[in-house]
Amino acid sequence: MTLSNRRSNERRWRTDPPEPLERRAERRREDRRSSFRAVRRVTVVEAPDGVVREFSANLSLEGAQFIAPAALISSQVEVRLQLPEMEELRMPGQVTRMDPVGRATAIHVRFDALDVRTELALARMLDAEAGAPRSAL
Repeated sequence: MTLSNRRSNERRWRTDPPEPLERRAERRREDRRSSFRAVRRVTVVEAPDGVVREFSANLSLEGAQFIAPAALISSQVEVRLQLPEMEELRMPGQVTRMDPVGRATAIHVRFDALDVRTELALARMLDAEAGAPRSAL
């Protein structure tokens, strides 16, 4: 193919996409997250004021997400979780995002580096809930 033939090739100047832009298949129904989430009651302590509030949160090894009636004042928080078999887990973290949800605010927290004992206890709790039947939760 000569250079002049390549320039006149129609494929370079097509305006219509080769396939429709809409998705052909339905969205995947399974969860695409890398780790399991568990819903648990947690206590959130804002630093440095020490304001304490309780929320129902989605927990993972990386962080937590919960709905609060208003935005948090501080970006530094400590998420506390009471496990039945041991003392309270204290997981310091950073607020990474706050999204309005109606009149409330969805707050996303990424945990700072957790100590090995805390991370293992959290992982065991998540594994136990991942193996439990959904109807039991």
